[in-house]
Amino acid sequence: MDKDILKTAVLLRHKLHRCAELSGQETKTKEILKDYLTNYTTLSVVETPDYLYTVYAVSYTHLT
Repeated sequence: MDKDILKTAVLLRHKLHRCAELSGQETKTKEILKDYLTNYTTLSVVETPDYLYTVYAVSYTHLT
């Protein structure tokens, strides 16, 4: 694994552990994860009032 990726993952884990929240009330956790996924991945982040999820989009335009 790339050292920069590992360092970023460790920092994310530490950040999440510092802001422990009650189940079902993870607003800060959701924001931290949304920020990380938006800035460090190519996944599309979809946010709802209660949760978020990611979408991995693949383009097949090169096949036509």
